[in-house]
Amino acid sequence: MSEIFFLCYSSVSTSDISSTDFADELRAILDVCRVNNAALDVTGALVLADGHFVQYLEGDTAKVQSLYAKIKQDARHERCKLLASGFKADRSFSAWSMAYGGTITEIPNELAGVLNSADTLPMTEAGDIVRSYLLSHLKAAAGQS
Repeated sequence: MSEIFFLCYSSVSTSDISSTDFADELRAILDVCRVNNAALDVTGALVLADGHFVQYLEGDTAKVQSLYAKIKQDARHERCKLLASGFKADRSFSAWSMAYGGTITEIPNELAGVLNSADTLPMTEAGDIVRSYLLSHLKAAAGQS
């Protein structure tokens, strides 16, 4: 079995995240992402923390990199920053074409460390931290122990 490519990034929303319009727009974006990602066999997760998007994508290298190139051009966010990329043995988000961890009012310490140190952290470590946070956050949001 070949390894799976992963990529995670952060960006800052250009919209007022507290508005009802933003919530509706985000739901529409997630709906489109889920359909498109499923067609590409790309899986992943997204969380919005204090206006910062943190997204983790996994799948075929060329497809994920192409998707990331499109994401970087989207005017609904800015300061897109690659946090980590590489290969791992298995998918972490295989059940989700795009899991959404919701909106958090403050950036959790785990993510703050990565966002503030992404240039100095080894990419595999940054990727592990983001992946672990998203998995535990999704599990907690679902009420699982």
